[in-house]
Amino acid sequence: MCVWPGRLELELDERGGRFRLSVQVDRRARVTLPGGDKQWPQGVQVDGAAQVVMEEGGAPVVTLEAGQHALEGRFAWQRLPETLLVPARIALLELSVGGQRLPQPRRDGERVWLERERGSAEEPESLTLEIFRRLEDQVPFMVHTELVLHVSGR
Repeated sequence: MCVWPGRLELELDERGGRFRLSVQVDRRARVTLPGGDKQWPQGVQVDGAAQVVMEEGGAPVVTLEAGQHALEGRFAWQRLPETLLVPARIALLELSVGGQRLPQPRRDGERVWLERERGSAEEPESLTLEIFRRLEDQVPFMVHTELVLHVSGR
């Protein structure tokens, strides 16, 4: 592996948004950007200089030389899409939609859902633990333990 993506910051709203990504590259390599056919990144810059974005397998990519790089770009759309393609190799993701930070973005492979899960805010988080023990007075002495967990929420 010669491409080490860092934190991806996505700040999106109804009209578009922007992204920032830090990447460590060990040798000249192509780096896949967030977005896809319908949400192509615009105005992409690498270390403050304009960069050409190419298409590879339906995904936007840029070619980087070895070193540490800061990538930035923006998105423009008519309305906020349900999902945005984000390379699965990017594990650290900070997502804000409409000024609201989503602390645990929902991911499905390379798709990131841009809306909160319905009902998740209404469901309380709880944890209940029940412990049952049965002692058998014999040789050898036996203790049987049963744990019952009731968990709900995230």
